[in-house]
Amino acid sequence: MVRSGFEQNARSKIMGCWNKTCGLSKLHIYAGDEVLVFTLQESTDGRGNRCYSTALFSPILLPFYSKYDDYGGGEESHGIGFDLLMTALQDKLVEMPVGENQYHDIAVKREGFGEKEYFESIHEGRLKVSRRVFGGESAIEFVMFRKDIVDDILANYVIEHYVGDGKGTCGWENNYISYTFADVVADIPAFIDEMERKMAQPTTLDDRLGADKEIPPSLRFALTIHSLENVFEWRHPNKASWYISNDSHRYSRIIDIADAIVEVVCAGDRAKATELLHDHLLAQFLDRVMHDVRAIWTPGCHEGSQSTEPDGYRALTAAINRALDEEKKRFSEDDEE
Repeated sequence: MVRSGFEQNARSKIMGCWNKTCGLSKLHIYAGDEVLVFTLQESTDGRGNRCYSTALFSPILLPFYSKYDDYGGGEESHGIGFDLLMTALQDKLVEMPVGENQYHDIAVKREGFGEKEYFESIHEGRLKVSRRVFGGESAIEFVMFRKDIVDDILANYVIEHYVGDGKGTCGWENNYISYTFADVVADIPAFIDEMERKMAQPTTLDDRLGADKEIPPSLRFALTIHSLENVFEWRHPNKASWYISNDSHRYSRIIDIADAIVEVVCAGDRAKATELLHDHLLAQFLDRVMHDVRAIWTPGCHEGSQSTEPDGYRALTAAINRALDEEKKRFSEDDEE
């Protein structure tokens, strides 16, 4: 339910609630609004890596779905990403007892950790995970994206991809093809088919063990494909494969998404594999959008604010459109010269 600004402000004075901020559009998020939640891990890149969207926080490139609860958190959370996240956090979180301030220094425990504990412990700055490779601890935050904004971008954002040799359908000398997220999703079944086909291929281990020995599917995957990037060769037209990357040092590994994809494909659960790949590729696609608009992954700010003033957004959008139109005109004139 969308409330008017007056109703929101009146309720906030009584209940102490506020509007969340969309991490992608910077628009307000009302109570009950559907959102995508991305978990963020404090980045180790620091000042040396400000050319990326992950300069300050490393996202888990797998969202879960929720509804904003009006108090900084979510409710009715669901999705394959939610289940995997809760399991991963229970394994990696740093347990804490109740602190000196019993109202804010809440206990953080693996046992019973779920949706309520996730949002509350982050709100109080108490959720941390251990860094098992480098040692130490890192803080966990989250950011919400409005689902209506995400859905609109996924449906309408057209990306041009270079193919070269005049083999494309658009762009300079037909060297590009254009696609939307729907085209990426359409290639998921073929991506899974190719994973299954390569895992079924004989390996040298088959000869060594003999026909009567069964090789575990995960081992066969490691022997035949090695990583998800190698499912198709480089520059293959399968668009889903374009968004599978081993550039994992910039993204959180609280969930090993590649291992999770391999596990469900090896188990023969195509429905679950399709859902997992869809949500992972959605996150990868949105990260591409973050790069395109020079945005960075950060928690939503303006906590406590009920501002919903649309004129400021419209003025900013109009100014951006005018600047881009003028830039396009200037570049077109240069090309003609």
